[in-house]
Amino acid sequence: MIVLTESEGPSGLHSCIRAVEAKVAGFGKGPIYAATSRDDAASAPARLGGFPFPGDAMVLLRTSGSTTGTGRLVVLTDAQLRASATASSAVIGGPGRWVTCLPITHIAGFQTVYRSVLAGKEPIYAGSGRPAELRAAVARLDADEPAFLSLVPTQLIRLLNMGEAAPLRRFHAVLVGGAACPPEALRKARSAGVRVVITYGMTETCGGCVYDGQVIGDTRIMIDLAGRITIAGSVVGSGYAGEEPFHGRFVTNDAGELDENGRLRILGRLDNAITTGAFTISPSLTEAELQHLGAGECAVVGVPDPQWGEIVIAVTTKALVEDETKLHIRQKLNREHAPRRIFSLETLGLDDFPRLNSGKIDRRALSGLLEEKGIDY
Repeated sequence: MIVLTESEGPSGLHSCIRAVEAKVAGFGKGPIYAATSRDDAASAPARLGGFPFPGDAMVLLRTSGSTTGTGRLVVLTDAQLRASATASSAVIGGPGRWVTCLPITHIAGFQTVYRSVLAGKEPIYAGSGRPAELRAAVARLDADEPAFLSLVPTQLIRLLNMGEAAPLRRFHAVLVGGAACPPEALRKARSAGVRVVITYGMTETCGGCVYDGQVIGDTRIMIDLAGRITIAGSVVGSGYAGEEPFHGRFVTNDAGELDENGRLRILGRLDNAITTGAFTISPSLTEAELQHLGAGECAVVGVPDPQWGEIVIAVTTKALVEDETKLHIRQKLNREHAPRRIFSLETLGLDDFPRLNSGKIDRRALSGLLEEKGIDY
């Protein structure tokens, strides 16, 4: 096993590049493991060394833990990552050099390293993707070389709100994934000339395997009667470390539907569902309506309630007129999907949402924070 004792900053990226180069060239025994702390690095060989990894295991990456708060280690092989890179390049016009502004301990950040190495390039470090960092990264690109960028929606929204679309226009494609992208942000980016591609996927599928609603490569999507999405194909990982293998088929916790053209629409996570009274609702439907009304990035969560089990609370980036907004959602969706209360971040005294390391909103933490505040609902 190749344990990266440092996984942050330029030195962490450099270590990851060297490790990926060695693995792609056929050197190095066992998969790469990007430790999240010194203690994690020290204990990794003992904790993980006994697992029977595939011979071409490339990396162990932890899922975001968006519902459990912890995440699980996924085993990804060189063959699976190559299938993902090939399928992606066929759509976005690669291969080429990637700019890295996401953590390499998560799949989107790691893919910027892996795909650059496959292309015979070194990725360019751009910190957390702030304007000055991106401008400096763009300045290091050769004039005509294909270049690509991965962002989470929060980064894209901040750049657009700061009027910083110019560096984004340099990229042949800007992949945006990890969470739902507000339609308003997508329209704003594309109208500014940014070639945004909305991706859907997860660590278990080497990252995005659906681009703008269409599968890439040999990926196949199945949806059962409950709306649950299953993904099959060459990009599906080997399995969770020490658990049963996936065998090329991964059953997600996401709900979705396919339109008449085979385009996938994500309806939300089944395990983010909120049960209020006798009804179970999908927060993503309410969030989509709030974003349509100009809420910006937002989250709808359940807060424990002795009478209803959970009550529906919305937290938005931009303040909305509460009564009008609730009426709109009742008319557009139904009474159950309308939040009991709608708070802006400013009203709650927050500068930002609580977030996981991957950049996603930490819904469990947000729900807990609302419960602790004891606001009158």
